[in-house]
Amino acid sequence: MQITEDAKRHWDETLAALHKIPASDQLRNVFRPVRDRTWDEATFIEHLTSVAYMTGPGRRDYYDDPLLGLHHMNSFTDLFNEKYPQHRISQCGVGFGLCPRDWTNELDGESQRWVITYRGDRLFSEGLVTLLCGPTTLDCGMDSQLKLWVALLLTVGDDVLQEVMPFEAGQFILTQQWHLPLDEAGVHGSLLHPFYDLVSADCLSPTARIHTRTFYNHRTYLVKHPAGMGRLQNVTQIDGKYCVFDPPDSQNLLSPSQLEQKLMHQYNAPQTAADLETLYIWDALPDRQHAHFRKFTLGYCSAAGKRIANFAFDAASWENTKAQRDEDAEGLHLVFNVERLLTCIRETMQAYRMGNRNEDFWSRARRLKEESSLS
Repeated sequence: MQITEDAKRHWDETLAALHKIPASDQLRNVFRPVRDRTWDEATFIEHLTSVAYMTGPGRRDYYDDPLLGLHHMNSFTDLFNEKYPQHRISQCGVGFGLCPRDWTNELDGESQRWVITYRGDRLFSEGLVTLLCGPTTLDCGMDSQLKLWVALLLTVGDDVLQEVMPFEAGQFILTQQWHLPLDEAGVHGSLLHPFYDLVSADCLSPTARIHTRTFYNHRTYLVKHPAGMGRLQNVTQIDGKYCVFDPPDSQNLLSPSQLEQKLMHQYNAPQTAADLETLYIWDALPDRQHAHFRKFTLGYCSAAGKRIANFAFDAASWENTKAQRDEDAEGLHLVFNVERLLTCIRETMQAYRMGNRNEDFWSRARRLKEESSLS
């Protein structure tokens, strides 16, 4: 789809106007100062659930315009074209990275992965609110980290977080890979990695109510849907429910069976205009290596995508793929240790207030994780 100069100008003007819209009173009210806070896992989960509601079934309560808030690029493009049919745009024509001022949303050239970075100096009092206000495009890996950060902010307050982890411009980063320690380049991994633990028998205890997990679709999903967002779902598990990121779908807290149905339906869905456009581009570059299926060329993958365009799983055949999909997700299931996170904040705050700055928050976090693994 060729983007006209008029459509591109309208796109730029509309985005500029959207990013100037202040957060709604309802959204601001979520972050109002609270005098007495309870620091425990139950409170953290209460806030995490409220963030899931705010970005899912309660979305209309917090955003006056459906284009505001958190999106992936497909959902934003679809809503934009629905609202402005005379100025239609395509994902290929406008790119992925939308974010408000004081943030960047950029593609790392070497890894070909997106990185969201805060460039301001008021992360906890303003930055996270403006990111939620949007429009912001991200994927489910970034969203799984962002929800935890917002729940933490609501649990302990911006003044405490600013005291114990005062991020300088460029230091707060969200990447597409939640399960790794953040690397020095700030392209792979999560700042919250020190508070993840391997899955063990302890997961059945009340102290392991929050998990982050990855569930894969069928391996040929990206062949059938080359522009799709459903190759996998990075989810935040809260007790027995999975919080997914699939805007603008209002139902984002799913049971295990509902998540399985969602993955199958994403695969079985007809190819979209964006899928067909991508296949067309592949046809124009037949000898280039596919970025994901590195053993195959774009021409080969395009032909395969056309062959399976109308293929659909039924319940039985989908169930037969589960072992393979579980194998693909091996190692991508970790427990989020809220109590260790809150302990780290509390101990760092107490040490700082006593004038002891020999160990900063992140050094303490790594030490506590190591001690926990040895106990």
